[in-house]
Amino acid sequence: MKILIAINGPLTYSIAPSSRLIYIAKSLKKKGFNVEVLGGKSEKINGLKTTTVTGKKQILRLKIPLLIYKKAATQKYTHVIVRGVDLAFFLLPLKFLTTKIILDFHEWMYREIKLYYEKSLYNKFKVVIYYLIEKIVVRYSDIVICVSKGVRELLNEREKKKSVVLENGLDIKEALNIVYTTKKERKKTIIKHSLPENAFLLGFMGNWERQLDMESVFKACKIAKVNIIVIGEGPGITFFKDKWKSNVLFTKRLPRAEALKIISVCDAAIVPYKDDETVPVGYFSQRKVKDYLGLGKPILMANVKGRERFLIPYENVIFYHPSNIEDLAQKIRIIMSDEKITEKMRKNNITLARRFNWQVLVEKSGIIEKLRAP
Repeated sequence: MKILIAINGPLTYSIAPSSRLIYIAKSLKKKGFNVEVLGGKSEKINGLKTTTVTGKKQILRLKIPLLIYKKAATQKYTHVIVRGVDLAFFLLPLKFLTTKIILDFHEWMYREIKLYYEKSLYNKFKVVIYYLIEKIVVRYSDIVICVSKGVRELLNEREKKKSVVLENGLDIKEALNIVYTTKKERKKTIIKHSLPENAFLLGFMGNWERQLDMESVFKACKIAKVNIIVIGEGPGITFFKDKWKSNVLFTKRLPRAEALKIISVCDAAIVPYKDDETVPVGYFSQRKVKDYLGLGKPILMANVKGRERFLIPYENVIFYHPSNIEDLAQKIRIIMSDEKITEKMRKNNITLARRFNWQVLVEKSGIIEKLRAP
């Protein structure tokens, strides 16, 4: 059984979609599958057979599917695991070669555009196009890998039967190594990124989506008189950089190891979800949450319906009312002042992180059994 895993983007641990597929590939390889990973050229991936393609974004979107067709036809791949419905859509004809298409599914993009993007004519057109493409891809994919139970609830009954739930995980060894390294090189990290040395520092890692309320965080941090460092980018970043110069430190995109070192230096980390009653319970599965756990960070999180359900108040996380700036400022003060609570959360989160080792999640998901099924 030969499996090709592909993404329309660079192969790197520093981008969430790409790193997810790399970890899935490594986990499947450990279970005896013949695995190859294909994507844009970025960094060297040790321990895996990889094929990288050079070119700018639009060139990759053309070259990668063509190369997949060539490999599927000549090297007899039995399964192709794909991230991105646009790529999966163009690969559906591979089913005529008896190659099974597996979609790594994170959400309905048409739904996200409809809910969170501005109401322009262009975006209305995108909703229609994505709706048609996504419905076709999900219907005709042989297996659908859902990133959470909540995302799986958005599928119909027929689609659920061919789906598995495989949430985002983490590399425990990587996390422990970062914690150990940061303890030795804390001063070096602080100086390198101009971080405040003797002041409370809140951290946020990853590019923020439209489902995250960053401005409320910036306002609450100013009220609580703390600094926050944002490692990543997102909608409105130019406006935010100009408006929040005094207490918000913005970094450019950083290599994953460097980003984790900065979060390891921080006193706590945050996930500022927007309140959205349209998402199912347990909808989110953010990679950043698992990274915060692995680094032993106390977590602040907006208490929304779709949040990660495994986090227990004052054991792993302190919840605040979404968009309530005063409440968030007060919860920041609790983390700043109550060492007993924060120390308990640090220990609990390092322990909890072991549940989310990639190999464990892949084996528990059911994807191995579906791949081996006739």
